[in-house]
Amino acid sequence: MKRSTLHKSGSPSASSSGLKKLVAGVHKFQLEHFEENKLFFEKLAHGQKPQILLITCADSRIDPNLITASQPGDLFIMRNVANIVPQYNSDAPSEAAAVIEYAVSVLGVADVIVMGHSDCGGIKAVLHPEKLTTLPAVSSWLNHATTAASANPAAPACCSLCEEAQRLAETTNNNILLQLKNLATHPSVAAAMANGKLHIHGWNYQIENGSISYFDKDRKRWCQL
Repeated sequence: MKRSTLHKSGSPSASSSGLKKLVAGVHKFQLEHFEENKLFFEKLAHGQKPQILLITCADSRIDPNLITASQPGDLFIMRNVANIVPQYNSDAPSEAAAVIEYAVSVLGVADVIVMGHSDCGGIKAVLHPEKLTTLPAVSSWLNHATTAASANPAAPACCSLCEEAQRLAETTNNNILLQLKNLATHPSVAAAMANGKLHIHGWNYQIENGSISYFDKDRKRWCQL
């Protein structure tokens, strides 16, 4: 099969370097990884049975499979800005509600993880909504996370970088807990939890050192995984 050159207007150089790199990666996957794991992928082609729904941020630095050393088929993944789970609203069906319902009611996942991360642009915007004046869609979406900042009083203009980093870390944690609370409003989740068939968890991934903290519900504090 002839490989695509992704030329545009007759000129291969017109394609972005990022796209060229991606296509080269696809070819590398097909020639190396796929060939070495044909049986595995043939098995995947017949269906999926993930045990985990992982809800995380759309940030390009977050790779759920890499972070968890998991394989294709292990995780059912939902990604969006700031790992948000809107409260269930039967009058306003959402993509998130559909993903959650399918994962819990059809796939029968045993655990749902809401995973935030350090240096989250969405959470920074929650703390500084004045920067969203030209981003109405983002601003509207982040309304689902604004109360995560209410526990952290607004910092003064002279706030040091250290204090700002602390506010960001605290609001990131608060947002994870807020989204877990919202998650529990979804009927499929509430029913499965009541029957002891589902557990929900809050994780916070630190990009700079690879560590993950989780919220211990019994001790009501964040602990290292």
